[in-house]
Amino acid sequence: MIRWIEEGRLKPLVGRAFPLQDAADAHRFLEANTLGGQGSLAGKVVILVD
Repeated sequence: MIRWIEEGRLKPLVGRAFPLQDAADAHRFLEANTLGGQGSLAGKVVILVD
């Protein structure tokens, strides 16, 4: 898989990205859009670490 990513053949779908300081908001967003059943999330939730 690493080779595919390096070759640009595999690209993750990012639905929403949050800075590290908003990790709690990211968790709430993820719960609301998966466990809560809203279904408005397409892709991964990413925490950005600088």
